Amino acid sequence: MEEKTNITEDEKKNLNSSFTNKLPENKEPPKKTNNNLTTWIALGVGLFVILTIAVLIGLKLQESKNSVITKNTPNQNKNITQISQTPSPTSKPLTKEEIIKEAFYYPNTTSEQVDDDFSLVFYTNDSVTTVYQYYEELIELNNWYLGPSGMQTGDESGFLHIYQDDFNADLDINKADSEFGSTKIEIRIDFKDEDSITSTFNRPSTQPTPPMDTELAQNTSEGDYILPFSNTRAVVREDLIGLTEWQLKVARNEIYARHGRTFVHQDLTCYFDKLGWYEVDPEYSENKLSSLEISNAVFILNYEKEINSALINKDSGCR
Repeated sequence: MEEKTNITEDEKKNLNSSFTNKLPENKEPPKKTNNNLTTWIALGVGLFVILTIAVLIGLKLQESKNSVITKNTPNQNKNITQISQTPSPTSKPLTKEEIIKEAFYYPNTTSEQVDDDFSLVFYTNDSVTTVYQYYEELIELNNWYLGPSGMQTGDESGFLHIYQDDFNADLDINKADSEFGSTKIEIRIDFKDEDSITSTFNRPSTQPTPPMDTELAQNTSEGDYILPFSNTRAVVREDLIGLTEWQLKVARNEIYARHGRTFVHQDLTCYFDKLGWYEVDPEYSENKLSSLEISNAVFILNYEKEINSALINKDSGCR
């Protein structure tokens, strides 16, 4: 029994060694988990850096683009301005001769085709004195140099001579017996060789108004005309406002009736037959009408159309 209980020292060592080998080994903490975490952190930081760089590049590109747009804007505006300043083909500037001629136009006149003797020829129903005083004021207003001038006895005619550095002009104003007007204005302009214009061309602020012809005024005192002046001055809108549709029709056609025209509409025939001055002309032609009369007839017709007059093409019969 003692032999079995008494264990030698060497046997104890062997037993301990055997027991130790059977115990589970103390393993070290897995290093693999720590390595994976580090990898993900590195990837996250790298991705953040990449995104940051991408954003910065995008902002830089946008700033560069805006800079280019801003830089180009003045040039675009400049091009638009240049285009808008390009003169239109229809707005051709006047020549020196045209500018000077325009300065001498007398208001409310009928022009006559000029010949080699005169640059401008006008007819007006203003008196010779009224026309002469108008050109005197024109000369004074522009500080033009006035040469020989004056009115003939009886105020039947007048003349003025103007001399400037860029032109000379002679004006003859005479009483006339013409269907175009009672006063004739003839202007001869000598254009100097200088290219530049040194003279001023202001017009008088008050323009003369042609008076009613005396003989015509006597006729109209009996109420024979709707517009007694339609053959002596331009008809304006104010002359027509307030007239009835019938009065407008008569006013337009009395322009033709003065020259003896016959009418298709019975209402016009009956109306004009009752007037003492109306007389049918078998050789009537519209060529007998002046350009002023034709213009007035068209003006009245356009006004009738504007107000939708029912009598333009309607024959209302004898009244």
